[in-house]
Parts: sequence; structure tokens; C-alpha cells
Amino acid sequence: NDGGNNWSEITNGETNGGKIDEIGLSKSNPDRIYITDGSNIFRTLNSGVSWIQVNNNLPNKTITYVIVNPNDENTVWVTLSGYTSGQKVYKSTDGGNNWENISGTLPNVPVNCIELDNSSTLETVYIGTDLGVFTSDSTLSDWNLFNNNLPNVIVNELEIQYQSNTLFAATYGRGLWSIGLEITSPPIADFSYNDSIFCNIPASVSFLNNS
Repeated sequence: NDGGNNWSEITNGETNGGKIDEIGLSKSNPDRIYITDGSNIFRTLNSGVSWIQVNNNLPNKTITYVIVNPNDENTVWVTLSGYTSGQKVYKSTDGGNNWENISGTLPNVPVNCIELDNSSTLETVYIGTDLGVFTSDSTLSDWNLFNNNLPNVIVNELEIQYQSNTLFAATYGRGLWSIGLEITSPPIADFSYNDSIFCNIPASVSFLNNS
């Protein structure tokens, strides 16, 4: 907390000096962090003072991405590389103690990334695969192709820009693509004003849109 003047190691040798591939941070609890090392995933409840491995029933496949629900530190998704049919995306609702296979009928290609739409009340997620983008939410039991004019191309990264409600996809060899997303919940109006005491009639009041 010194503006980047000093770094501190917080893994305490948990990965035995190995590489760390992915980080999943909890916005609802800053003490909760998830990290991955190949096919292994670790969790800390105390900002790195101690770590436990939470692979449990995950298959022995390289973890390509991890995200945490910003409103629930225990809800986590991971995506997997490799060409084993039916082992692509897993979700945990208890902090990694147990994992549910939500791969459905996804094609047998690596899944490279996953993005959660934080504005969706349905836990809408998007995944980038070697064949483009797929999407699912809490009302669906499988995945839908979401290419919509996107080429069948490797998608390495997905990010949502919330001000414009736009999903961006970084591809291998075909550049950066974007698509506007549906508004799943109405915006909440938030206005403030500069004064409420009128000394002169007529009077003017300035309103600020904080939405």
C-alpha cells in the first residue's frame, strides 16, 4: 500500500517456486484470492498468510482462467485447456471445495478465458474458445454459440466495458472484435442537486447525473 514502491511475496512458497498462471480476486472480500499453477488451484482466506489447494474433483488439465463472482467470494469459475471431451468449464459455489462440471455439449477444443457479466442478475458468462465465443447463464443447462459475425477463430481474452455495455474479444490473428450486449437490468437513476434553498424567484438549480 505504498503506491508501488515495494512488492511483497504472499504465496509463502506454496507453489514451490513454480509459475503462477492465473489470479482470481474477490471484490466482495479482499482477503480471498485464488491462484493457479498448471492444473492446480489454490485459495487463501487471509490475503496470502496461508494457502490450501482446492483441486478436489477437478480433472488434471491446465487451468486457463479463473474468475470470482464480485458479489460472492465462494462462487468461482475455471476454464480448462486440452482436448478431453466434456472437461471444459467448471463452477464452484463453496470456494473450490467442490466443483460442478458445466461443460455441457461444448465442442472438444480448449477454452481459453471466461468473463462474467457483472450487470446480469442471471450470472451470464462468456467463454473464449478455439472456435469463438459461447455464452450461458443460470437459466440454461448448456452453452449457446455467440459468434454473431465473429470468425471461427481462437479467442484468447474477453472483457466487458460496462459504460458502453460492450463485449470485446481478443483473437489470434484476426484482431480485436466487439459486440454490444443486451441490457439485462434497467439502469438506476441517481441525481444530485447543488442547492435546495431558493433566495430569489425565479431560481435555478443544477442537477448532476451520477447514474
